[in-house]
Amino acid sequence: MPKNAGQFALIEKIKSLVKNTGRFLGAENKNKITENMARKIQQAAYEKSLREIKDRYTPPYLALAKQLEVDNCQIFCAAVFNMAEIAKNSAKYRHEIMEIFEKVSQEERCSPQMQETLQHAIKEIKKLK
Repeated sequence: MPKNAGQFALIEKIKSLVKNTGRFLGAENKNKITENMARKIQQAAYEKSLREIKDRYTPPYLALAKQLEVDNCQIFCAAVFNMAEIAKNSAKYRHEIMEIFEKVSQEERCSPQMQETLQHAIKEIKKLK
C-alpha cells in the first residue's frame, strides 16, 4: 500500500500543477494572441475606421426593375408581382414603381400575358392612391 500511496500522491501533485498553471510540459495556451496577430487586428481596425461610410441607399425595387427587361414571362410576372407588393406596402416607393410600370407598359416588346399582368398590377396600385 505505501508504494501505491506514493504513486497516487505523485499523480495528485501533477494534477494540481497542471490545474494551477494551465499548461503541462510546455503546451501552449490556445487563448494567447501573438504579436503578429495583434498587429494585424490593430491594422484592420485602423483601416476600417478610415473607410468612408456608405451614405447612398438603394431602394429594394431597383433590383427587381432590371428583371422587367427580361423576355421570360415567368421572371417578368414575378418581378411585377414583387414590385406591386412593395408599392402596396410602402407609399414611399409607390409613385416611382408606378412610373416604371407605365414606362414598361408603353414598350411593344411585351407579350399579351405580360401586358395583362402589368395592367392588373397598375390597377391594384391605383386603388391604393
